[in-house]
Amino acid sequence: MIIALAGLPGTGKSYLAHALAKAHPMIILDKDQVRAHLFPGEYTVYTRQQDDLCVNIMLQVSAFHLQMDPSRIIILDGRPFLKTYQVDHVINAAQKMKTPLYWIECTASDETIKHRTIQDYGIHPAKNRTWEWYLSQKQEAEALTVPTLRIATDEEASELAVARVLEYIRPSMLQAPRGE
Repeated sequence: MIIALAGLPGTGKSYLAHALAKAHPMIILDKDQVRAHLFPGEYTVYTRQQDDLCVNIMLQVSAFHLQMDPSRIIILDGRPFLKTYQVDHVINAAQKMKTPLYWIECTASDETIKHRTIQDYGIHPAKNRTWEWYLSQKQEAEALTVPTLRIATDEEASELAVARVLEYIRPSMLQAPRGE
């Protein structure tokens, strides 16, 4: 199965991904880490083309993992999925893989996000992750139109958020065939 973490920058997607993987075996594919490894230093350009390529690679890796063991759970992290074409791309890929797809949208207050982006500046792998960038992304974001579990990362305790996600995906976890 694939869990796609959506939400504006600084909403806690990566934090939730790691909390989920700590609670239950899951593979995290993080676009920011993929980009950092494929396009180090001066080769990082933060363009749509580079973002799309990184997500395509993540989806190919997801397909490989799920082919090896259909019961694996893959978390797609690092992309806000705030454009319809991005969501449609993941939906089409999951359909081709014949795997369940769950959308989790992380949210947080502007105040929390401002604090997080300032605190993480220079530390976060995405060097363009600033308060100003968040504001521009918020203005351009398109609403998710797929069934989504929303997690307010600044209001819910991590344990509660993890429990809610595991309950949300439980039907597919119970039905997943075991790989070889």
